[in-house]
Amino acid sequence: FSNQWGFIRPKIGVHATAYQLDNYQQQQGYSTTRVLPILSVDSGIQLERESTLFNKSLTQTLEPRLFYTYIPTREQNQLPNFDSSENTFTYEQLFRENRFSGHDRINAANQVSTALMTRFYESDTGVERFRAGVGQRFYLKHDDVDLTGSVKFRQENRSDVVALLGGHITDKFYVQGDWHIS
Repeated sequence: FSNQWGFIRPKIGVHATAYQLDNYQQQQGYSTTRVLPILSVDSGIQLERESTLFNKSLTQTLEPRLFYTYIPTREQNQLPNFDSSENTFTYEQLFRENRFSGHDRINAANQVSTALMTRFYESDTGVERFRAGVGQRFYLKHDDVDLTGSVKFRQENRSDVVALLGGHITDKFYVQGDWHIS
């Protein structure tokens, strides 16, 4: 559901994985599966105002965003890990359901990410000249799955704060910096 000023994107899915492993270096082959439901709701609004900077007509946005994810906890240490690794925690990672790359690990989640971004666009061309954002994730349960596939207990109730800052210095040169604030 979306319009000019906001959006709500509910998502329901199932992540199903099946392994058929052969004997390898004196290890017995085996078959195993994992089926996990995934629920997420992404929502945000976009507020705009006209402004000027250095005699340029700009449109500034203010974009609050909420992202909820639920994935039940399942131990996965019986599954091999062929290509999964943990993604770097960045502003963009706040809005992803799984913090692992690949398909061999799926994190547990009952969490809400909150964020606020502002952008400046040239009013006549629509080119984004500057963006800044800050956000944090809040954990509603304390169990999670680590890279080994084992269930672990998380001590903290929230993530570190993440921020980004970026913009077009020229029409062909864009710079962006990400910060992870403990």
